[in-house]
Amino acid sequence: MIFEFQTGAYPDTAATMADHINGMAGRALLSAIREGLVADGLSPTPIGAEDWGWYTDVEADMHYMIGAIVYQDDAYTAGSNAPLDCLVQVWRTEPRTLLGFIPSKREVHAPLDDPLVGQIEAVIRSLEAVGDIQRSST
Repeated sequence: MIFEFQTGAYPDTAATMADHINGMAGRALLSAIREGLVADGLSPTPIGAEDWGWYTDVEADMHYMIGAIVYQDDAYTAGSNAPLDCLVQVWRTEPRTLLGFIPSKREVHAPLDDPLVGQIEAVIRSLEAVGDIQRSST
């Protein structure tokens, strides 16, 4: 599941972006989502950095990974609240069998009707200054 929206309420600082392997923003946004999930009784892992953005893992009925990226450049002025493009992805680990007998797992985008996807969408909608949310399953 992919959520795309705009908000200027969660920009990262230059120092946070410098801590990321590729200078990516999104940690502040993911932190706000993570806090909402904690308030809902879930226990997301601490936020980590990946080459594509920021992530946290959640154990619910399956293992999930939530990733976030905010398209923010160095010229962004902190405190301006100018809308920034945001992308939040939700993957889940599904069991599978290789060659008919070897147990394995794979990461796939969580489907639209997944209960945790609905919970994450509700958290995003509750965040400050979030514009229209576009949803897609690819």
